[in-house]
Amino acid sequence: MSVGSTAAIVARLDALERALDARHPQRLTETGSRERADEWDDLTLDGMAAEQAALRGTAEAAAELATLAVGEPARTYVALYRRTLAQRLARARGFLHAFPVNQMLGLPNQTGGGLRVTFFLANVHPLDTAVDVETYLARLEASGPHLLRLVATLRDGARRGLVLPGCVIAATRAACAAMLQGAPFDGTAPHPLLARLRQALPLPA
Repeated sequence: MSVGSTAAIVARLDALERALDARHPQRLTETGSRERADEWDDLTLDGMAAEQAALRGTAEAAAELATLAVGEPARTYVALYRRTLAQRLARARGFLHAFPVNQMLGLPNQTGGGLRVTFFLANVHPLDTAVDVETYLARLEASGPHLLRLVATLRDGARRGLVLPGCVIAATRAACAAMLQGAPFDGTAPHPLLARLRQALPLPA
């Protein structure tokens, strides 16, 4: 098998991607691995810098593969992977600019970025064995420090001027406050969402 054949190129691309996956505990879980299943992705500024460095190194390796690929579909596979890496690097560089916590989505749909904590625990982390349960509880316990690290990162971004526009914050302040009013948050009338759920589902009073 020549180094530029489709089979050889695919094997090299798989190896590059597995190396990137190994940096992300959550991505490992998504791929079915049990490695580092009690950890969250690194959302610190140092972690983001290391991620960008890893992506640049992988992009350089993929560029080298582009010179080795012989014929199709090997060349197309490498070209598509290089494009994907460029998009990932752009997202990594702009993480704070994307307002990873905002008034509309809270912790938005960026599973690989260490966010969507409740979604990840409810829908991604496996619970098939006793070990799965133990790592689930460990990851749940680690979610508090994980989110505090995200808060610290956001504050670093705020010091650089990367904050939501003031007009957006003012317009949503009342809506955010209303989210924590009514049962089960206090002893008043049920929260509108809870009331709607009771209409649709047989929930206890």
